[in-house]
Amino acid sequence: MGDYSFRLKYSPWDSAVLGVEAYQLSFNRALAPKGEENMLIKQRLLEIIHKTSVQFISCRLASAEIKLIQELESVGFYTVDQLLTFTYRLGQESPQFTKGSGVKEASKTDAPFIREMHHQFVQGRFYNDPRISKETAHKVYKKWIEDTLEGKRADQMFVHESMDGKVTGFISCILSQDTERRPYGIIDLIAVSSGYQGQGIGRQLLETAVLYFRSHGTSHVQVGTQSSNSAALSLYQNNGFRLHSAETSLHYWNPLLPK
Repeated sequence: MGDYSFRLKYSPWDSAVLGVEAYQLSFNRALAPKGEENMLIKQRLLEIIHKTSVQFISCRLASAEIKLIQELESVGFYTVDQLLTFTYRLGQESPQFTKGSGVKEASKTDAPFIREMHHQFVQGRFYNDPRISKETAHKVYKKWIEDTLEGKRADQMFVHESMDGKVTGFISCILSQDTERRPYGIIDLIAVSSGYQGQGIGRQLLETAVLYFRSHGTSHVQVGTQSSNSAALSLYQNNGFRLHSAETSLHYWNPLLPK
């Protein structure tokens, strides 16, 4: 459902984890009539919301779209997160990474330990939304990890093991293609157990992922993290990743429907 310059698309993911009718809002800025965006959002968007069972809407916009973000906030949306995407270019000038000695491909026996790491994720749009409980936010990453273990999201997963064989971290990798069908890599999830952080495990996992993507002929690797996640920002920037984009996430709860 939508208008010629915006679209509301049903979100199976948000609906499943939140237990409500959830949609994603996107814009086609090339089709938006100049000077009429305010009317478009405040009248057409609200008209659609109020005439349907839409209970929850998420939207992600380039952080530079300040005016559009403000217009959404004026009709009840509120900012919950800023996502920073970093890119690592796989060229001849790239450092020759080496696979960490404690890193291996994940196996079925690692699954219980990987599942336990969901509590390492405590940032993001679900955690920052005051209308979403922490228990529900935890469910998001539980499902994310479960889908990864079942092969629904990632193409490959690696784990780091301590000397005594304990899984202390993991990373999941997705092979994707751009609009011109050129392959590139996506780091979907990365986590290190709290008791083992600061020991270089994150770097070993990152290097292993880069080597994996390089072996599949990808041109670059992308990874996203919250602007508030200082540890992740340091990890990526200290290992050759450069900022590619900044996006603001917004949420909307329909006040006319029970939550």
